[in-house]
Order: sequence, then C-alpha cells, then structure tokens
Amino acid sequence: MAPKSTMTTTADTSLPSYIPLVNIDKTNNPSPGYYFMSASPYLEIIDNEDTPVFYRYVQGSIYDFDLQPDGEVTFFIYPVTCYGLDSSLNLVRVFNTSDGFSPDVHDLRVLPDGSYYILVKELSQWI
Repeated sequence: MAPKSTMTTTADTSLPSYIPLVNIDKTNNPSPGYYFMSASPYLEIIDNEDTPVFYRYVQGSIYDFDLQPDGEVTFFIYPVTCYGLDSSLNLVRVFNTSDGFSPDVHDLRVLPDGSYYILVKELSQWI
C-alpha cells in the first residue's frame, strides 16, 4: 500500500503534513494490536491499516517507546529522561534514578504494583 497523502486519527482529525508517513506491507493475517513507533521527534501509534491512533511531538531523540505490562506507555528522551503515559496517553510520571546514576535508554519495566526496573549508567564513568 502506498503512503496516504492525508491520514486521519480515530477521532477523524486530519493529521498535519509534517507527521511522518508510514507504509506497512500487509499480510493476510496481521497480528492484532498497534505498532508503537518513535520517528524522532514524534511518538506515533498506528493500527494495521496505517492509520495513526495517536501522535505527539516531543523535543529530542526518542528511544524505547513501549507498552508496559501494567498498561502504562513509556519512552525515553535521550540522554536521561524517561516518561510514563496512562491509558489515555496523558503524562503521569517521570521515572527517576538514584543520585549518581543516569537512566540508560535501553530498557524499563513497570511492575504491576507501579514500581519499576530501569537500566542505569553510573555518572562518574562519564565525567
């Protein structure tokens, strides 16, 4: 399927022309659900029909845009900040690390009780 010149969200709002177009090669048996894409500087969630159901401009390089087991959506802005969005995609928290450590952009897991595991780098290694 060729990229569409105009795409709409589920709310039937025309997308701005600066949102990156996505082309999905389809099979006759796609997996259910959505694709989570981070084409910096945009977060984008699209369905199997190439239709964005969510997009947001964020300033910076995006990494690890992911749906967590508890339903929270998380992403990193390089080099050191990780954010959490609720099921309505509203910002609900910033994930922190202990003093002397900086988040690594490669993995974060939110546990059912709201606590989390996050890979970190020791800051003294970078000074």
